Amino acid sequence: MKHLIFALLLALPGCAAMIFSEEARVLGKTDDGRIIAQFTVTRASAIGIPPTPNTDIARRANAICPRGYVETGRSGEITRRISGVIYTDIDVTVVCNA
Repeated sequence: MKHLIFALLLALPGCAAMIFSEEARVLGKTDDGRIIAQFTVTRASAIGIPPTPNTDIARRANAICPRGYVETGRSGEITRRISGVIYTDIDVTVVCNA
């Protein structure tokens, strides 16, 4: 029984995963020429609805905006359940630094 509990404890962190959309959508540019982009973050978990960690969003935003970014909003939180797995989608809007 101890081995089963230990194996379960090792497997639980792997139950939640971040899934990023392939490409960020460019929404436009600011007056000073900075790019406004939006991307979708999908969180998948079989054990409940987890919050979306800021570090995961920051990692994705830094990949889109290598010179830095300012997050301007999060919207569109959609939760759905498919075959026992809970998916949560969040749209994140960022302005890239010039």
